[in-house]
Amino acid sequence: MDTDELGVTPSLNLGLPATVPQSGMDRFTVAKWCLVLADVLVVVLAALIDTSALGISSLESLHLAGFRHLGENSSMLLWGCAGVIWLWVNKGNYSSRKTESQALAEALSVFSIAFLGDGASCFLFGAGESRIGFIASWVIFAVVLVLSRYLMRRILDRFGIWRIPVVIVGCGENAVDAANALLSENGLGYDIVGFFAPAAAQGGRQMICVGDKAWKVENLELGLERHLHDHGQATTVVLALEQDQGTLQQTLVEKLSIHHPHLKIAPPFRGLPLYGTETMHFFSHEVLFITVRNNLARLAPRCFKRAFDILVSIALLLMLSPLFLVVGALIMKTGARPFYGHTRVGRNGRLFKCLKFQSMVPNAGEVLKELLANDPAAREEWARDFKLKNDPRVTKIGDFLRRTSLDELPQLINVIKGEMSLVGPRPVVEAELERYGEYRENYLGACPGITGLWQISGRNDIDYARRVSFDTWYVRNWSVWYDLVILWRTVSVVFKRQGAY
Repeated sequence: MDTDELGVTPSLNLGLPATVPQSGMDRFTVAKWCLVLADVLVVVLAALIDTSALGISSLESLHLAGFRHLGENSSMLLWGCAGVIWLWVNKGNYSSRKTESQALAEALSVFSIAFLGDGASCFLFGAGESRIGFIASWVIFAVVLVLSRYLMRRILDRFGIWRIPVVIVGCGENAVDAANALLSENGLGYDIVGFFAPAAAQGGRQMICVGDKAWKVENLELGLERHLHDHGQATTVVLALEQDQGTLQQTLVEKLSIHHPHLKIAPPFRGLPLYGTETMHFFSHEVLFITVRNNLARLAPRCFKRAFDILVSIALLLMLSPLFLVVGALIMKTGARPFYGHTRVGRNGRLFKCLKFQSMVPNAGEVLKELLANDPAAREEWARDFKLKNDPRVTKIGDFLRRTSLDELPQLINVIKGEMSLVGPRPVVEAELERYGEYRENYLGACPGITGLWQISGRNDIDYARRVSFDTWYVRNWSVWYDLVILWRTVSVVFKRQGAY
């Protein structure tokens, strides 16, 4: 953007009105109250089921008379409603749009404190009669809370109450990243309606494509006013400029924040591990310090992750042992051994045998060598992805195991041995480490996982550069909560058989 002789960027004339139209606010108020009501109903339901509150010993006594007992012993009801109020007033959990995982994490953390408070109240005042009933009611509450929040957002979306129009100011790589992030979280309800950029910063770019969608880049000074008039306060503005546009960003923040309440800023922090960072503000100074932490390099998180891996893996092996026997017998009928181990690279570069159910013919190496020698297309695909979509080495039972991801279940043994983790980077062979380039050390800083970001984001359908970025992001931003979210989403991806071959 041009500057005057003093080096000051001239103000942008966005033509914004003194007051922004209020259109669209009613439906968002309805959405907020629906979310609040859903959580309150879950609290009431859990309190009804609480046997200590009801003074009952079986669920068959759960009827309208239970409301009388709530009046006699309403500790859980009071603590649960206090949690709802705290989420509303202090966290903005109902009025602010947050990712489903973030909103749920906040809710569960607040209600965990409510659970402890309820327990302390029962202990101090002798209100509880059944410890099992007390714990069961809160466990049921947590499960129903997850389901009710998911269903309520879908219902609101179905009736056209949940969607919010979004305009993105910017047309560079940071703006595209912001669009990808918004579109990847369908639960946010954001619909991107346009991209805007100052003429001086547009650089001749006319279109922005993200996935199968495309938008025309409009002139900021001419087009933004029209969009804000059309949608009013219902519009969320995302400011996503590049690193060399700091002065322009300051001007836009001053202009937009005055006239438009829904302004979000996406700083160009590409490459920084943002999860778990701490910020430091300085009184009377416009300076922000960001403290970056590598969670996987800290002893306590590593110990917790390891304990979680061992407990869950042992439980899954015990539950799935009959399935192991059935699958092993079917594989042996093909003349192959049930298991095979392929050499992969683990944490700190240690090599290990990654276990899988046998899904290929016994002479798989010879078949691959012959195929690559005679088929240029297959040779190119193998060089690009280290995989083949139509792999002649795979048996019929092996094809089923791969498409359902059952072939990876023996890796639970690798997890118990400490060679792998339930969630982590994709296990690779030594030759693939070259593809990681400068991110090689990030990959070697964690144990490979049975599942990971690559598994829930397209699996084999994503290109290799994207896989590397997923692995790097995971190591830099690891958290217990992210592991739980990835495990939850893996179940959905596996059942849908997305990108599996």
